[in-house]
Amino acid sequence: MSNARRGSAGGAGRTSIPCWKFEPQRMYGQDVQPSLIEFPVEDMVFTTRATSLSRRYSKLEPNLRSIIIAVDGACSENGAAAPRAAIGVYVGNKSDYNASMQLDSSWATNQKAELAAGIYGLDAAREINDYGVDGESLTEVIIKTDSAYMVNGLTQWVDRWEANGYINADGQQVTNHYLFKELSWRVRELAESHVKVYFWHVRREHNREADQLARDALAR
Repeated sequence: MSNARRGSAGGAGRTSIPCWKFEPQRMYGQDVQPSLIEFPVEDMVFTTRATSLSRRYSKLEPNLRSIIIAVDGACSENGAAAPRAAIGVYVGNKSDYNASMQLDSSWATNQKAELAAGIYGLDAAREINDYGVDGESLTEVIIKTDSAYMVNGLTQWVDRWEANGYINADGQQVTNHYLFKELSWRVRELAESHVKVYFWHVRREHNREADQLARDALAR
């Protein structure tokens, strides 16, 4: 995925956190729908090989070393006296790695729930890599989310935050700094295992599975 942008939206410079923004149009050379990029195989979802999409009559093939994990956070009564939050993590149909769970009340904001879902998604990726897929370790993990906050935080802002000790221009700690630290630590851990991490920002309608898992948890 050498065509995915590193670091900032302009692609200038590499972030010290080894993760990238996943931009399918740059990799596949066309404006493809997520449904074509995602290739379900049994209980996991992988990326479709770019070469099989670029050939008009070729058979689509999965890249079994490049997994897509969809994550979402949900919060009900956000800002009220008794808010509730939950996460959804979708690895594949009936996957044992799927998660649908409520969070402690201290996590009950939309942003915290989204970041918590990202943490759980990266934990799932680490476990999958440890066990391997058909005897092979992963080379890429793509975290799919409808949270621009998480994607931009990790691919554009976190370098500056780390350089400043997670203190913003007003001299205050960056909101949710401890969650971004947890995410960054997990990204680095995967990098040490030679696994690249990408964050893919999609519209909510393209993240239905993770969204439903989060909503199901809130309804319980």
